[in-house]
Amino acid sequence: MAQKNKTKEELIEEIRLLQNLNEQQQTVLDASPTMIFYKDKENRFVRVNEALARANGMSKKEMEGKTMWDMYSREAADHYWQDDKEVMSSGKPKLNIIEEMKTPQGIMWVETDKIPYRDLKGAIIGIIGFTLDITERKKTEESLEKSEGLLNEMGKMAKVGGWEFDTDTLEQVWTEEVYRIHEVDLSYKPSVSKGLNFYSPASKPIIEKAVQRTIEYNESFNLELEIITAKGNHRWIRAIGKAYQVNGKTKKVSGTFQDITELRQAEKAFAESYNSLTNILDSLDSLIYVADLNSYELLFINKYGRDMWGDLQGQKCWQTIQKGQKGPCPFCTNDRLVSDAGRSTGVYQWEFQNTVNGRWYECRDQAITWTGKALVRMEIATDITERKRSEEALKESEETLRIHIENSFDVIFTLNKDGVFSFISPAWERHFGYPVSDAIGKSFAPFVHPDDIASLVEYLKRVLSTGNSETSPAYRVKHADGSWRWFVCNGTRYVNTKGVSQLIGVGRDITERKKTEDELRKAHMELEHRVEERTADLKLSTERLRLATEGANIGTWNWDLTSGELIFSDRCKAIFGIPQDEVMSYERFAKALHPYDREITKKTAQDALDNHKEYSIDYRSLWPDGSIHWISAMGRGYYDAAGKAVRMEGIVIDITKRKQAEKTAEEEIIRAEKMRLFAEMKSKLVATVSHELRSPLATVKECVSLVLDGSVGNVNDGQKDMLDNAKQSIDRLNRLVENVLMLGKIESGKMGLRIEEADINKLAVETGKTMHVLAGDKGLDLTVNIDEGIPNIMIDIDKIIQVITNLLSNAIKFTERGGITLSTKLEDDAVHVTVQDTGPGIRPEDMPKLFDAFATSGGTLKTSGGMGLGLSISKDIVLAHNGKIWAESPSAGEAGKFGEGSAFHFTLPVKTWRG
Repeated sequence: MAQKNKTKEELIEEIRLLQNLNEQQQTVLDASPTMIFYKDKENRFVRVNEALARANGMSKKEMEGKTMWDMYSREAADHYWQDDKEVMSSGKPKLNIIEEMKTPQGIMWVETDKIPYRDLKGAIIGIIGFTLDITERKKTEESLEKSEGLLNEMGKMAKVGGWEFDTDTLEQVWTEEVYRIHEVDLSYKPSVSKGLNFYSPASKPIIEKAVQRTIEYNESFNLELEIITAKGNHRWIRAIGKAYQVNGKTKKVSGTFQDITELRQAEKAFAESYNSLTNILDSLDSLIYVADLNSYELLFINKYGRDMWGDLQGQKCWQTIQKGQKGPCPFCTNDRLVSDAGRSTGVYQWEFQNTVNGRWYECRDQAITWTGKALVRMEIATDITERKRSEEALKESEETLRIHIENSFDVIFTLNKDGVFSFISPAWERHFGYPVSDAIGKSFAPFVHPDDIASLVEYLKRVLSTGNSETSPAYRVKHADGSWRWFVCNGTRYVNTKGVSQLIGVGRDITERKKTEDELRKAHMELEHRVEERTADLKLSTERLRLATEGANIGTWNWDLTSGELIFSDRCKAIFGIPQDEVMSYERFAKALHPYDREITKKTAQDALDNHKEYSIDYRSLWPDGSIHWISAMGRGYYDAAGKAVRMEGIVIDITKRKQAEKTAEEEIIRAEKMRLFAEMKSKLVATVSHELRSPLATVKECVSLVLDGSVGNVNDGQKDMLDNAKQSIDRLNRLVENVLMLGKIESGKMGLRIEEADINKLAVETGKTMHVLAGDKGLDLTVNIDEGIPNIMIDIDKIIQVITNLLSNAIKFTERGGITLSTKLEDDAVHVTVQDTGPGIRPEDMPKLFDAFATSGGTLKTSGGMGLGLSISKDIVLAHNGKIWAESPSAGEAGKFGEGSAFHFTLPVKTWRG
């Protein structure tokens, strides 16, 4: 009777696939450039790949079965075996073992990872090793993840049993195989309930539901579930059931019962082996992919490839890994991988530059078998871009070196230990008149002056024995015309690929230098005599200068810009409050300066040096006791022949008393002037405020507003104009009172600032809107231009609005036609605000007193229509913000015409405000 469960033939096929996968793994290992081996606990090679066998000059068959002692020296084998035992005893991998390995080809540097090899029960039965040849790229580390083990061995083929039960009696019948699977005697009496009780807690609800639906709805089932046998063993089974009905009612349910425990274990082993293989491939720092030889479909791509190109599985290799291809790549190697007989031709190695990322790869292609496939293409592509670049750089370097040698003015040559020339550059003939061929293969001695040969022989021996670069003694070489040329050689030892030491030398003609040295030697002797005479005179002059500077309370200093040494005289240290025994440096000098003066002092000195001018500056010195002393410094720089500053020297004078006197006099003048202005302001303020202007003005303004808006009756146009004028006059009078009160606060030092972050552009726009009506009443245009790049700044918003309002009000007041422009812009570290008008301008004689309290254009209150407080208050507000304020106006000579308008400017710092 046909069953839907797996037949014996199907199980055999699955085992064959597992064996085939093992063969696939061996094929992959053989294709890998990494040397891979498996060893048992007797230190015997169980399995090796082609790379390891080839490195040891053997075939795989010759190497497998041998121990380490059969192949290497006792010392080396013991060393390797010690690592193996450590891995097997600890059960832990030992990674990144870098060591030398002797092979028939010579010494090879390798990096080895060793991991324990376990059987299916977890017992350690040997080690697995991955060895990478790092001789040429020792610093490039390529790690291989450890294999989790070979494919698990398949168990025995499962047998299939049958079962049946009557739905009325629930009595059940088993075949012998079902008894065996449940591990019960043939005398056991099965039933449906007993059979269900064999299922594990997780599986029992599933089979119960399946049986119930088979009885009720005639639904067949095919399930893989877990049972617990009578002996307590856990087994996986496949249960297949089908209902048999009579007149639409299920009378009997029967089916098959198959022990698939070994199959499940085999499938698990298959999955683990496949995962082990893919893990190995994913761990390699190379692109590895498998593609169908006919359809070019990518069947597998490792992690390196997925990270570089994405998960391309199922896509065509020529459409994804390369670009610009309208079909299979013309450089595809598929036709080289399979013979006419349909067999793999082995590994085909080639190099190619990828068309997607432009990087160079060393490709190793081979036709292999793959799960569920016949022969497929596997490629292992290792990135060799850096090697390619190194090769190109080496070629360029060699070409550059050749050009330099051929065109070098100096003679470049090589000598062996016997002093025989093996190479000479073309400069030889230019210097000595001999063809190079006359010297190659001959000793240097015939060309050198007899008196110089011994020293050169000793020089050659010394360089070759020590390996140090060294300059030779000067020696003479005979020219073809019979004259002697002086030469000196810079030489070093070079060991060629055969291990032979040679001297590489660069000989330079110093004949002219020798002549110059002789002339200099004579000049030096004469100069020494003159220096001795001048030194005596200088000592006398120096002593006189010291006495003069000490008497005048002057300190001297000398700064060596090359070494950084700074020398202060004793008087100079005293002026700066520095102890006499303290060693000076520029950092110590800067520390003695007032923090606010350090930067300007440094810039002034640098400016003097850069522009070859005298250095002069007054700055403050901060003594250790906290006292401040004013110092006047002067000096000059000294330069070498190339114009580079090498030294700076000068004097310092303590001017503290002079500065204190100047400050006292200035403060007295300012105080007297403030007192005078305050007295005048006070008298005007008392005269105005004493009549209680503010309260009556508020009442009058409110009354005018009520009449103006018609609250007390209709108002005709003429009356409305008169009321508007009255309201504006009241507003001006209010501002006058406020300005007088503000001036009082300023002069008394009681004007406080409420600093907060603000957008100056926003304030300008809002103030412009407020003043637009006042400008419009005079038929003037008011334009606001802002710089969008200005950041927020820290200001007292109300007071800065008052400044802008004062300047706009002033501009409107004095402008009869044209317009006013309010603009902002960012300049360096400050916000620049400008109010430009088209009025008559400002007389030159009025400019100096423009921002003084009670000063007005034309000199009279009547002319200006105000008390002249707005600009004075604006100035004080801007200065309180650490800003600047000024006015500009082109002058004209005609009476009554002062110029073409005026501009009032003020700046506010962008940096954080400090009161």
